[in-house]
Amino acid sequence: MPNVLRMRTYAGAATIGSFFVVSLTGIIMFFHINIGWIKMAHEWMSWVFVAAAVCHAVVHWRSLLGYFRNRAALAVIIPIVIIGLLSLSPVHGPASKHPLAQVMFRLEHASLESVATLTDRDVSEVVRRLKASGITIDTTNQTITEIATRNGRRPTEVLLLLFSEEKPIKAVRHK
Repeated sequence: MPNVLRMRTYAGAATIGSFFVVSLTGIIMFFHINIGWIKMAHEWMSWVFVAAAVCHAVVHWRSLLGYFRNRAALAVIIPIVIIGLLSLSPVHGPASKHPLAQVMFRLEHASLESVATLTDRDVSEVVRRLKASGITIDTTNQTITEIATRNGRRPTEVLLLLFSEEKPIKAVRHK
């Protein structure tokens, strides 16, 4: 009996705490606010939430089964499960990617010359900016992805250097 009481205390507390974190970070992600460790906290705390919910279900097994005998509860449970399952189905076609993801893809695969135009800077200024940040460029016809790969960086890092208003900074190399 003491183990059940201990599990009840910890499972309930862990379920409440992880629900709070997963809900809050999920809402923040919904609004595309990318601050701190939001995405990582959301992903890892969802595992804690699942484990806590399983323990909570074990402790409250009889009550849980009661929901599946109640028509009103099933009227809530079934649509939620269906929506969850439908979210797993693949989506194809041009509308399948978020427009911002499409823009980023195009920027990452555009030549340095093209991106320089978008920054309202002369291509020679853009080259100087990148070189000052330790990035080697062969030609201005290289794509941002090619430049990033050659220099052990991510394309988004190169783009951030190009679009920032600050002085170029030395970025950390990624392996």
